[in-house]
Amino acid sequence: MVEEINLDLEKGRDIPVNWEHQLKNIKDQYRKEKGVVHGVQKDAVQNGWDARANDFEKKWGFTIQLHTGQPGTFPTFVTMTDEGTYGLTGSVLTREEMEDELPVEERWARFQSSFFSKSEEEGAIGARGQGKFIFIGASKKHRIYYDTFRSDETYRIGIHGVVSKTKCVIDQWDGEEGLRKINERFPTLSPLTKVGTRIIIVDPIDELIDAINDGSFIEMISETWWEIIQKFGASIRVISDKGETSAKVPDFLAELPKNDTKEVKFWYRENDKFEISGTSFRIKRLHIAWKEPDDVPSDEKGIVIQRRCMNVCTFNTFNIPRNISDGLYGYIQFDDELDRLMSAAESVTHYGFDWRRSGASQVRGYIREQVSKFAYEKLEFGVDPEIRRTRERREVEKRALSIANQVAKILGIDSLGRGSKGKGKRKGVKGKKDKHPIRLDLGELNLPNENLRVNYGETVENIKVSVINETDQDIKSQLKMWLFSAEDGHIIEEFVPATDFVLKKNSIKGPFGPFALRLENGDYLPGHYKIRTRLICMDNYPEYDKGDILAERTKSFFLEIDPPERFSGMWEDIVGVELDQERLGVYSVGEYGGYVYKYNLKHKAYEAIGDDEEAIVEYLFRLTNQAIIEIDLQSDTSVLFDEEELGDPVILAEKMGSLKGVWLNDYYSSE
Repeated sequence: MVEEINLDLEKGRDIPVNWEHQLKNIKDQYRKEKGVVHGVQKDAVQNGWDARANDFEKKWGFTIQLHTGQPGTFPTFVTMTDEGTYGLTGSVLTREEMEDELPVEERWARFQSSFFSKSEEEGAIGARGQGKFIFIGASKKHRIYYDTFRSDETYRIGIHGVVSKTKCVIDQWDGEEGLRKINERFPTLSPLTKVGTRIIIVDPIDELIDAINDGSFIEMISETWWEIIQKFGASIRVISDKGETSAKVPDFLAELPKNDTKEVKFWYRENDKFEISGTSFRIKRLHIAWKEPDDVPSDEKGIVIQRRCMNVCTFNTFNIPRNISDGLYGYIQFDDELDRLMSAAESVTHYGFDWRRSGASQVRGYIREQVSKFAYEKLEFGVDPEIRRTRERREVEKRALSIANQVAKILGIDSLGRGSKGKGKRKGVKGKKDKHPIRLDLGELNLPNENLRVNYGETVENIKVSVINETDQDIKSQLKMWLFSAEDGHIIEEFVPATDFVLKKNSIKGPFGPFALRLENGDYLPGHYKIRTRLICMDNYPEYDKGDILAERTKSFFLEIDPPERFSGMWEDIVGVELDQERLGVYSVGEYGGYVYKYNLKHKAYEAIGDDEEAIVEYLFRLTNQAIIEIDLQSDTSVLFDEEELGDPVILAEKMGSLKGVWLNDYYSSE
């Protein structure tokens, strides 16, 4: 027996961190999006906006300035200064004090640390605690200075930098010592005298200098922060070697139309609500427009996703042709609750969302639905969005059907339930049905072969039907059962001509039959045939009207021809239906002797997937796998489990889990 070794972690050493590699990883994350320079303005203004004071509307402002040819330690540096904020309040905390949950006012400690997220109560945009590293990454020396003036008239300056592979340091100087330090390092900078914070990137990278001087930096700010400029009149300035410029709302967003013209069509929605896991959320505003794609610049195409007044990303994956979608532009905004839910799906760099996450998935579905309606109603794109959604869902269901039948075939149960002879027949197996109180039980056809083919001289037997009434009232009814050609609808035989009777409450009437059908050459043409039985209401009732079809069932066979491929597997179809909210789905014996799986479109698990087609296919794959196990366990002779497994619930449960694991592993291995 191996003896456990107790490690005294209280006396252990801190694990070394490769800070240079960590910094490189963070810079690479931003490069994959819009680059380090774009990340600098996004995180800088975000920090200032998150720190705004209660009366910010009168005082808040942000200034980025390039300083070149300076005396002191650093000839070139960039300052980023906010005002109308709280400044970096709080104390210089020890490591031990940082172990506790940091209150809102400990802004200094949070800024000097790494990956200490902001609290939800602060309503902050940036909450991941890594943004300051993009400022360090924008310095060739990998260091920044920062100073703050607080409402208690205290002044402090700090430094944060990566100085070696395993060393990332911070330091700070208060009061008079801080004033001496800023004068020593930056002689031309005056100490802050208004409440706020200033970040100083020393020896900035060339891309940052160029962007500030060529005007692209202010354009990045305008594109990212247009909403706070529009809504609150926020002042954001950039001072370069060439002068001062101010951020403004981009023309294409400032001039979004609210009336259609010959050149431009618009789509505007407010306060649309939807539920996620029982909680109501609201789309505050969706405002989009369309022009000819050639008239929309590439950087303006798509729908800007706003969160907390910041442009996170642009959404442009629509389910309409590119020649239409390329002309779309506009934005979407959320209410506070949905905004918070979206923040959980937002990337750490604030440039995108995990669209599979709850909230983001529903937002993506909402955008695509609204764009489809816009295209259909105003852009003359020819298919109703509801029809389009149904078609898209059918395509996904067909993919899932093919995969489910492949699994059943590999397991040797691909023809389970079809006919009374041949491999895979399990006498007495019945699919679980979404039972209607009035229904028809059309017995399993006794077919001569293992598939649905019948040859001349052979007989289809066990053609019978029973009528079930589980309501508390008698129903005047009429029953029919007939054979007809699936090609042209021509009726060939009537097994039960129109027969009227009173279907007594809580009773079963029948069976009608069994009948047998011998198929001789000369009497029947080769082809696809269907046996259908139908129950019709013959009077008016509170729940039913005269002439209503109370129930209908159909079964097929093929004379002298092989059934099509889609009828040859265990599963005939997978279809979405609306069931009781808690039910994942139901399965039943289908028209062709196989099974139909009906999954619940109203189940929260399905709704949470949104319109991610790959995720839906996997979801349906999991459901049909569970159904395969249930169907097999109902059979007289199991294919999947041996006698020992069937005799021990624990072993049986373990085998079920093992089977699902193997099937999922194969599913992902085959992609």
